[in-house]
Amino acid sequence: MKLTLMYAPVSCALVPYVALTEAGAAFEVQAIDHTRAEHFRDEFLALNPKAKLPMLVIDGRPLTENVAIQIWIARHFPHAGLMPSGTEEFQAIEWLAWFASGVHPHLTPPQPPTALLRPAGV
Repeated sequence: MKLTLMYAPVSCALVPYVALTEAGAAFEVQAIDHTRAEHFRDEFLALNPKAKLPMLVIDGRPLTENVAIQIWIARHFPHAGLMPSGTEEFQAIEWLAWFASGVHPHLTPPQPPTALLRPAGV
């Protein structure tokens, strides 16, 4: 299985980097520079039309959104013990979702809706 993590350094995209490392997964890293709008380039948008990071490319298929990526890593590397089982698994997912939707938005600077649009000339 070939794994490539596309991420922006010093961002929430560090979360799957740490999880993959803790899981002992063999993976490549491709840093995407937001300041140069690399996430709006055609080759990136072909994989991820949301133009968001992180993105884990699994055998050529993209998976986005931190919660989904974390669950995928935990289930594909169960020996790492990253996620509990049984009822506790769903409580852990509850916490992951809460951090992603409740805490994370307060840690990032507000951006105008135009920040979601592809810049001219990219």
